[in-house]
Amino acid sequence: MKYKDKVLNAIKSRKDLEPVKISLRKLLASGNMENYLNLCADRLAEELKIDGEDTAFNFADFPDILFTSDGFFDCRRVLESYLPFDMLADTWQLLIEAERENEEVNRMAADFRKLKLRDLLKYYIKWQSQETKDDSEQEAKRLVCQWIAAELWSRSFFSGIWRKVREALLQLYVSWKYKGLFDIMRTAAEKYN
Repeated sequence: MKYKDKVLNAIKSRKDLEPVKISLRKLLASGNMENYLNLCADRLAEELKIDGEDTAFNFADFPDILFTSDGFFDCRRVLESYLPFDMLADTWQLLIEAERENEEVNRMAADFRKLKLRDLLKYYIKWQSQETKDDSEQEAKRLVCQWIAAELWSRSFFSGIWRKVREALLQLYVSWKYKGLFDIMRTAAEKYN
């Protein structure tokens, strides 16, 4: 996803972006080591590297594990047994760059959220009336105006209703789709409690 789209999504959702994570399954597959997924996941679990935050199981694709850059760094010794060091170093650098970009996007969206409505309108009018000399300035002007308009819309009553309806529909879909799994988990919890 492009930077400008990430900013737009963060503004519209009125939430910070989720931390960037990489999948152990995909990482091992990129090094032609996908057959060792279970063994690698077991080793990580045995060494108590799975903390649920920086290193967590991907329950949608079990036994896959998801890493943030911190979790990836903590698990590097185990991962070095399966993948070349250069590949791991490049992957870690990419994770760090993606997390920095997410932090920047989150800061920018937070700055838009902190602005008062009057200031947003003032900036929007200022940017709309500003003369531009070349195409890059025109594109930047259009982008900033689009972000301000998105922030104005996201503060509206109708946008709040839309977010709540969308969240309720998503929750309904998930509970319907995974009803069988939830029933099994509920039965198991009742049985062992």
